[in-house]
Amino acid sequence: MKIFEEGGPLDPLEEQEPPLPPEPETYPVARGRSAGILALTIADLALAVLAAGAVVFLIAARSYLLTESSDFGTEMSDALVGLRVLITAGCVLAVGFLLSGLGVLSLTRLGYRLQALWALLLCFVLVGIPYGLPVLLFLRRPATHARFFY
Repeated sequence: MKIFEEGGPLDPLEEQEPPLPPEPETYPVARGRSAGILALTIADLALAVLAAGAVVFLIAARSYLLTESSDFGTEMSDALVGLRVLITAGCVLAVGFLLSGLGVLSLTRLGYRLQALWALLLCFVLVGIPYGLPVLLFLRRPATHARFFY
């Protein structure tokens, strides 16, 4: 049999080639803005406009309370404190959505981190979970991640 003879496939004197290392898992490098990134930017900017509109409405309600309302005393001061809290929260929402939308549009690492941080912050507020979780999952996709970091 040729298998056991010298020069055969089982000959211990002949050096065998080392096995090739496994190929690393690579993803295609994506460039530019995808439809998902544009949709996320439009959603962020639309939510910023809605929050800014709510702030304008609340400021108008505050001016009505100060000039034409029949409330006085502790009722008025409590209403003013409540409106101040709502106006502050609306301003934070408007600025946060605006910064995250512009950050995604920029396709920079800082923009990616801003969007991820804003989505994570909104996830801590239970009302923000329907916005935050899909955004975080979208940002974790390899193709989306590659658009910001390569």
